[in-house]
Amino acid sequence: MKIAPNIPEWIPNAQYHELMPFSEALRQAHNPKTLEDLSPESSARMRLTLDELLANQVRLNKLRSVVKSHSAPIFKPTEELLKDLALPFELTEDQKKCLEEIKNDLVSGKPMNRLLQGDVGSGKTIVAFISMLIALENHTQVAFLAPTEILALQHYHTLLSLGKNIDITIDFMSSQNRKLRQTQIERLKNGHTQILVGTHAILEENIQFNKLGLIVIDEQHRFGVMQRLSLIEKMHYPNVLSMSATPIPRTMLLGAYGDLDVSTIKTKPARRKPTTTTVVGMNKFEQLVEHLKNVDSQIFWVCPVIEESESLVNVNDRCDSLRKVFGTHDVCVLHGKMKPAEKEEIMNQFRNNEFKILVSTVVIEVGVDIPNANMIIIEHAERFGLAQLHQLRGRVGRGDVAAYCVLLYHNPVSAVARKRLQIMKDTADGFIISEHDLQLRGAGDILGKEQSGFASLKFSDFAENSSLMEMAANIAEQMHENEDTKLLCDIFARVNDTVVN
Repeated sequence: MKIAPNIPEWIPNAQYHELMPFSEALRQAHNPKTLEDLSPESSARMRLTLDELLANQVRLNKLRSVVKSHSAPIFKPTEELLKDLALPFELTEDQKKCLEEIKNDLVSGKPMNRLLQGDVGSGKTIVAFISMLIALENHTQVAFLAPTEILALQHYHTLLSLGKNIDITIDFMSSQNRKLRQTQIERLKNGHTQILVGTHAILEENIQFNKLGLIVIDEQHRFGVMQRLSLIEKMHYPNVLSMSATPIPRTMLLGAYGDLDVSTIKTKPARRKPTTTTVVGMNKFEQLVEHLKNVDSQIFWVCPVIEESESLVNVNDRCDSLRKVFGTHDVCVLHGKMKPAEKEEIMNQFRNNEFKILVSTVVIEVGVDIPNANMIIIEHAERFGLAQLHQLRGRVGRGDVAAYCVLLYHNPVSAVARKRLQIMKDTADGFIISEHDLQLRGAGDILGKEQSGFASLKFSDFAENSSLMEMAANIAEQMHENEDTKLLCDIFARVNDTVVN
């Protein structure tokens, strides 16, 4: 440590924040004198944790400024298409507020980079659709991306329904419909197609828009920070509206999505009925199946695996056992290894109420909307995480009828799993559930470290360091963007690796 340089303080007014000096924290981390010096709660470790969070926050602020430094067409809401949008319901106050925030972005002349988050069933899609109509009114096109073909197809049907009274053209591009691909490309290139729905494959190089004005990304947490920036750069900085049905805790919003502006829908439409959740052990399996005979709605039955497993029930075996009770034609199976055309056919049959029970893997986790399905059984519920359980539960209760979710568990059940099941039984609030999920799993597991760029975080954890995260966000807001700040961020990143290794 004698030859270690005296690295200058990089946080403005560090003394005002009662922080240990940066150089001193580095020296103590390299050369601890006591056992207390090794503790994560030591002054030195806490100081370096703040530095790491702050460096990350400065990086996100820089990404935001890079996007905002470009110009975008100024959109003017003309009501030309909106006047023909006949909604059978009134928008909630939260939906109206989010729409105003989006409109303000679209008229600013700067690229929108906004996250629209809301609980399952809160009405994000209609907000996104109205935003699309504004883009169309300004003679630009829309790309609507979803992470899976099942979800993309669901959105396609939803948009067709919402736009049935409006003179617009909506197309769905699948990896399977290769025969139609060239025609679709031509229609897109000449501007005939106004909204193109599909997976991220629709942004391949050979897919060219006539004038792309808005990208809508559903389930945006499947895309990391750098993936989002790469997408924006590739499309020459269009307006981007990302959506998430998994409410994000504030500390994660700051630390993982600081490059985005955020709009939140907290309330659900008044017409939605709550979903009753019960926790049931396998010792009551036969009573549960007997009860299902009298359920006057369609039913989702979710299993964790497709193929045979020593410890888990798979979809094929469960489908066979239920067919013995309900009949061959009243139970169907769905999983990710099926061909897209086969999956689409099964979903259409289920949507048309041609059979009662759909036994599926988590391929139906997001977006799937079957109004007549008001009951879901999640088998091996003890194996699922909170966010996934909440998303699966969101497949029911999407209409104005009471809905039910059964969390069917197999023993043995760990203490953490029991806590998860109890939380699911006690609350249907996705924002509360997301906070519990963050505490139980940590940000790295929720986001995926490699995808989100958090593999490099050595000291900090958003769940355990929420107060430091708030402080880092406030300091980053106050810091001016200058060459010294960038240089010191680089220095800290290099020193951080040295300290840990």
